[in-house]
Amino acid sequence: MIIFISIYINIINKDLRQDWIKARKIKKANKKVPKEININSKKYKVFIVIVFLLSLICFLSLFSISGLLIYQLLSGNS
Repeated sequence: MIIFISIYINIINKDLRQDWIKARKIKKANKKVPKEININSKKYKVFIVIVFLLSLICFLSLFSISGLLIYQLLSGNS
């Protein structure tokens, strides 16, 4: 599951980077950026939310696993 999620994030990040580069080139040429290249679009906001939630889930799972291990060690059960 983590592999699929990382591939998904990589694909969206690559798309985001390409759109950002296009927007920069157009702005350097003093032209108006088309609406298709909107860095504030819903796709990028969803990407940021997904990355935040995944990092939160990973942190909480590591925290709970370490808490369970410490509880096992302190209680003396093996």
